[in-house]
Amino acid sequence: MLVEACWVEWTHCLREIRDQINPRSYDQWFARTEATLVNPTTLRIIVADAISADWLRKHYQKMVEDVVYDTTEIRANIEFIPQAENAFRNDLNQDLFRSATPENQPDSKTEQNLPRESGNLSNYTFDNFVVGDTNRMAFSSAYTIASNNSQTTYNPLFIFGGPGLGKTHLLRAIENRVLLEHTTQRVLYVTAEEYMRRFIEAIQDRSTKDFKELFRKIDILLVDDVQFLLKGEQTQNEFFHTFNALHEKNCKVVLTCDRSPDKIEDIEERLRSRFKWGLVTGIEQPDLITRIAIIESKAKSLNLDLEKETVALIANHAASNVREIEGVLTSLTAHVAIHQSNISTDTVNAVLRQRGRVTYGMRDISNIQLAVSESTGIPVALMVSRSRKQEVVHARYLAIYLAHTVTKDTYSTIGIQFGGRDHSTVLYAIQSISKRLKLDPGLKKTVSTLLNQLDA
Repeated sequence: MLVEACWVEWTHCLREIRDQINPRSYDQWFARTEATLVNPTTLRIIVADAISADWLRKHYQKMVEDVVYDTTEIRANIEFIPQAENAFRNDLNQDLFRSATPENQPDSKTEQNLPRESGNLSNYTFDNFVVGDTNRMAFSSAYTIASNNSQTTYNPLFIFGGPGLGKTHLLRAIENRVLLEHTTQRVLYVTAEEYMRRFIEAIQDRSTKDFKELFRKIDILLVDDVQFLLKGEQTQNEFFHTFNALHEKNCKVVLTCDRSPDKIEDIEERLRSRFKWGLVTGIEQPDLITRIAIIESKAKSLNLDLEKETVALIANHAASNVREIEGVLTSLTAHVAIHQSNISTDTVNAVLRQRGRVTYGMRDISNIQLAVSESTGIPVALMVSRSRKQEVVHARYLAIYLAHTVTKDTYSTIGIQFGGRDHSTVLYAIQSISKRLKLDPGLKKTVSTLLNQLDA
C-alpha cells in the first residue's frame, strides 16, 4: 500500500468493514478512525482513546488484517493507537490522511492530501497553565503526580471547582506529561459520562469482563466531571470496584468535580468516602492579578497585541472563568483578521457587550478610567503610561482616587491597572486629590458628576 494511496485504500477498507459488522458497531468503532503508514508494511489506525484502541485489538484485529489484505494484497501489521498517544510519536511528519465514510469519499487528489484533524492535547500543558493563589495547590498536586512515578502521599487527588477554571486542563496536562516522559506508564483520560456509556455498551455486548480488565490495568486513571457518575447503581458499583482495584495496586487516580465530595448528591456514601481518602483541593475563580496573567499569556499565544488598558478592561469584565476570557480573545482575534485594525478599548467594549458583559454603569476600574478619559480628554493609554505631563497626571490621579473611593480593590490592584504603579504612588495620588477637593469646588463638581455617570 503506497503512502499516496493510503487514504483511498483505507476508505475502501472501511467500506468492506461496514459490510461485515452491524451499523451500530461500525459507527461506534470505525466511522471516525484515521490511517497512516508507519512503514511499507505497518498500518497505524488512529482512534479516539485508549479504550477504543484496546477494544479494537481484542475484537477486530484479525478482521481488519484480513480486510486490508483483501483490499491491498499486502499482509500489513495493524496498530491501533489512541489519538493522544499518536500525537507524541516520533513519526508525526509521516503523511496522515483522514478516513471517511464511503459516502464522503473525496472527489479529487487535492482532498486526499488533507492533514489529519489533530486533537488539542498539546494545548494542555503545565507550562501554559497560569498559576495563581486560587489554583496553586491543585496545580502543584497535579504536577507532582505527573512527574513522579512512585506512589504519592495523596491518592486519589480530587480537584473541584466551577466550570472553566482549569480542572480539565490539569487532567490533560498530567496525561500529556506522562505520555512524553513516562512512556511505560499507561495513562487514561475519560469523562464520567464516557465511562458510563462504555460500561452500558459492555453490558449490552456482554463484554463486561473486557471492560473491567481494561480499566483495572491502567497506571494512572483520570476521570473528569465525576459528578455525572450519578444514579445508576450498576455503574457506581463498577466504578467502586475499579477504584479499589487501582488503589490497592498503588495506581494513581485523579478526579475532577464541580463541587466538593460532601456536596455530591445521588452518589453512594462508600464512593464519597473514597474520594476523600487522598487530597481534596479546590480551584476558585481567578483573582484580578491571575486574570491579567491569563489574558497576557493567551494573547501572546494568539499573537494578539493588547495594550495594558485593554488587558485591564477584559480582566475586569470577563471575570467568571478562563473560558470566558478565551472567548473574548477569540472574538478579538476575529476582529483583527476581518477589519485589519488594531484593538481599541471601543473594540473590547463592543465584544464584551456582545457576550453579555455590561461595560457601562458599573463601578470598576476600567469604567472609571473610561469615564475620566471622556471627562478630561486624556486617553486611557496615556493615563496608564509613564507620561508626566501635568494634565495626564491629573487625569491619572483623579481616576486612581475614584477607584479607591468606589471599589474594594487594594492599592496594589489599583496600581496594576494604572501601568503597574506601586503602592506608594497610588497612596500619593489619593492624598493629592483629597487635598485638592477641599480647595477646588470645580474638581468637587467633576468628581460628583463622574460618580453619577458610573451609577447610570
